[in-house]
Amino acid sequence: MIRIRDTDGEFLLIEAANVLPSWVTPENSTNRLWLQNGNLHLIPLSIRSTPPKARQMPDVEEEDTFDPDAWISERDALGAVRTGKYRAQELEKVVWKRIAG
Repeated sequence: MIRIRDTDGEFLLIEAANVLPSWVTPENSTNRLWLQNGNLHLIPLSIRSTPPKARQMPDVEEEDTFDPDAWISERDALGAVRTGKYRAQELEKVVWKRIAG
């Protein structure tokens, strides 16, 4: 499984902005989009981790803003993806079409 980011953040989410669920924001999308076996997985906000104390936030860059109530660690995100429940087929179609051209 891989997570794909660039300096703008989760760029695959930007490519599919028109079909994203309304709950996806830059503040809550960290560790929520994954690629596994050629399939995109988008982990919903209902799946989250207990946020560590301030200044001990792993997986969150210093300049990032985030929603502590929606935070998910890489470890918990990987566990969620492995269940296979969160495949985002509509998102996949849009992303693959956009990057193919």
